[in-house]
Amino acid sequence: MISHVPCSLVVDTGATRTILNSAIVEKAGIKVCGVGGLSLRSISGELIPVQGEAQVNINLGDGKLRSHKALVAPIQEECVLGLDFLANQQCLIDPASHSILVEGRRFGQEAGHVYQVEEVSEEDEASFQELTPFDNHTPEDGSERGLPSHIRGLLEEAAKGLTMAQRQQFERLLEEFSDIFAKDGKELGRILGTVHRIDVGNHAPICQSPRRIPPHRLEEVDRLIREMEDNGIVEASQSSWASPIVLVPKKDGSTRFCVDYRQLNSVTKRDGHPLPKIDELVGDVAGSAWFTTLDLQSGYWQVPMAQSDKEKTAFCTPRGLWHFKVMPFGLCNAPATFQRAMTSMLREEIRQGRVKVYLDDVLIDNPDFEGHMAWLQ
Repeated sequence: MISHVPCSLVVDTGATRTILNSAIVEKAGIKVCGVGGLSLRSISGELIPVQGEAQVNINLGDGKLRSHKALVAPIQEECVLGLDFLANQQCLIDPASHSILVEGRRFGQEAGHVYQVEEVSEEDEASFQELTPFDNHTPEDGSERGLPSHIRGLLEEAAKGLTMAQRQQFERLLEEFSDIFAKDGKELGRILGTVHRIDVGNHAPICQSPRRIPPHRLEEVDRLIREMEDNGIVEASQSSWASPIVLVPKKDGSTRFCVDYRQLNSVTKRDGHPLPKIDELVGDVAGSAWFTTLDLQSGYWQVPMAQSDKEKTAFCTPRGLWHFKVMPFGLCNAPATFQRAMTSMLREEIRQGRVKVYLDDVLIDNPDFEGHMAWLQ
């Protein structure tokens, strides 16, 4: 999808630039800037005039909008994703399954076409570009060659500014603990020894009616609920409680599925467990030079709901009723439950002063690199 206009996307590793069909650009109402006499050469050798350049939002089908600058030309395909886009988004191409991996998510694609070339030019027509030199080293055992694909991007981002020896040490650490990194949103753990409870005393169940959802968004609601069911987050319910859902747009164009628990919260006994003060956490890192932040994958969903309280999390749509098997967002005591669980698990590390925890964010800080690696391990 290009700027909310459905279209087919062709992944072409032979194209150095991403190209949009001029008809798609016109249909989407995208502003085009001139580039001045630039042409493209097709696989058959035909010169194709470039009509301009445009900044567009590309949606691969996951709802996330990826901003990219593309050339506009009268090509046969609606959109050609070239090497510039593939490199910028750190796409991994799997020819065997005709798919690409972007940010840990796999997107299927049809196999491409093979074109017959009538003749091969023997003329010395080639363009060259200077290559940027890089460190010529062979990875040791336990280095990047052994890292799963979803961690390589993390390595490149986190290892900026490290010396070669530091990078290799960091690579070995990532490989040793590669199993704790989620490949996608489907990989969720469970916090042991903690369940979330909802204490409403003797209050009668509150059953609200579903709010109206525009017909064109019902399919999206069905998809989101089906994904949560498949991932063990929700299940069909026969609860006497019911809260309505709210669809909130995210900045990237996708949708956040929310439940309006205000009425449930109004009758829930409050949990007084405190959250850390941000200013105190900032003051506590004085003197440190090395920092690592860890963010839990859908942290709340890693906390099970108490069996007797699952029914209170029930939410309704025009299609039916479901409840959460894990702690949902929006409950008034969810932050307290989560902070208590994290503080309990990391109590000794927090006491020694090198680990700070605020809900699902963990900060490790140290004055020197070697000590930092030891704490991460």
